[in-house]
Amino acid sequence: MPSPNEGLYTGRMAPQTAPRPLHLGSAFTPSANASPVRRIIACLDILGFRNRLARPNGLQLVFDEYTLLRDAVREATRTINLGVLFGQPVPLVTVVPAVVVSDSVYLWADDTVDAADALVRSCGALVSEALKQDIPLRGAIARGEMIIDQATMTFLGQPMVDAYVTEQVQEWIGVALHSSCAGLRGKIEGVVDWKVPVKDPFCAQVRSLFSKKTRRLREQMPKPLLAVAWHHYLQHGEAVRKIETLRAGAGRDSKRKYDNTLKFVAAHRLPEQ
Repeated sequence: MPSPNEGLYTGRMAPQTAPRPLHLGSAFTPSANASPVRRIIACLDILGFRNRLARPNGLQLVFDEYTLLRDAVREATRTINLGVLFGQPVPLVTVVPAVVVSDSVYLWADDTVDAADALVRSCGALVSEALKQDIPLRGAIARGEMIIDQATMTFLGQPMVDAYVTEQVQEWIGVALHSSCAGLRGKIEGVVDWKVPVKDPFCAQVRSLFSKKTRRLREQMPKPLLAVAWHHYLQHGEAVRKIETLRAGAGRDSKRKYDNTLKFVAAHRLPEQ
């Protein structure tokens, strides 16, 4: 039976033995079917995450919020549609795959209209559920060929880049659609026309996303024209109150994001609200 200290430095010369093979486990073993497939993916981030960590006891508070966010993801990624089985209406539950990594949430689905519809619904429900817990989310959705291997948590492909960059340049709370999703316009109820507000293309944060040598930064920067009507998952008054509460405690630069969000909520208010 090996010693508990075998292979560890204990202050004396260990006996010369042949090294045993290192077993990394299934987390480092790619799936056999990991190959490029067209997908649609959403990337959402918590706004002000750095400031949240900087609070007194910030790490514990962020962990508590992280738990709330995971609960919100669990609820939001279950979408229920009404289907028909043997001539009778039945609820059909679709679960959208999702993963939470630090302050980011990733959701993905097959690149079909029905799957995209479920993903858009999940994004809308997630932003609204997180807002109920005073957690503002901003995100973006993109489509294209990807390799997603859940066994090794590997996400590769241009849509990941497009979603990340599009998320970073926005100036509001909500989810925008990258230009690769233009074909979904008019096909999914939760997607609406909106000139999504974006940052100054020459600010330091945006410049860091692109090549410093480029002279065509404005042309490179995403300018989303479609958004998810996430606020329809809340009563209009509740959405406004939550946004105004967060705005009151925000810094000057951040207030602009909340002002832009209020404009969106007012512009796309449901008639019955």
